[in-house]
Amino acid sequence: MPVTVLYYLENELSALYHAHLYGTLSDGGRVLLAASFRDGKVITAVVEGHVNVLSTLGERLLSADA
Repeated sequence: MPVTVLYYLENELSALYHAHLYGTLSDGGRVLLAASFRDGKVITAVVEGHVNVLSTLGERLLSADA
């Protein structure tokens, strides 16, 4: 199933990233993501479908400082 994963990099918590992936549902209903993808990330949400993130809190904070 196509999913969008929202995440932060462990060493850069000021910017929110997203990735479009294809995940498999576990018996418990959670989307299984490869360990190689999860490594080094703080995953905040997994949503069904391809979502385009238009703006994030981090972007607003950075633009307010400028």
